[in-house]
Amino acid sequence: NNNTIQGKGILKGKVTVGPVCPADFAVKYPNYDCTPTPDMYAAAKIFVYSSDKKTLVTTIIPDKDGKFSILLPQGIYFVDMTKQSMGGTTGVPVNIEILFGKSVTLNPIVDTGLR
Repeated sequence: NNNTIQGKGILKGKVTVGPVCPADFAVKYPNYDCTPTPDMYAAAKIFVYSSDKKTLVTTIIPDKDGKFSILLPQGIYFVDMTKQSMGGTTGVPVNIEILFGKSVTLNPIVDTGLR
């Protein structure tokens, strides 16, 4: 059904979260899984605001692998994430333009601050 995407485009991408373990952790504990958990990705919420940078349009919660994809009406948006208490984020905040039938890929990186 074409009505579902009429006048819309896609914002998609993948959030990277890390490091999950300190640098020497994998050496000391070789069997420990230092892969981000679904909860870590879910906590890395992406906020999509209208171009005024104040009006929240939607909140995106990445899936268990950090991936996301959402239909948005054509227009200009301001995208940001929660500020990290340690580390920081790369790739946001940013202004994006959604065009009909096109996709914008955003791959923000959340630095946990672990070293």
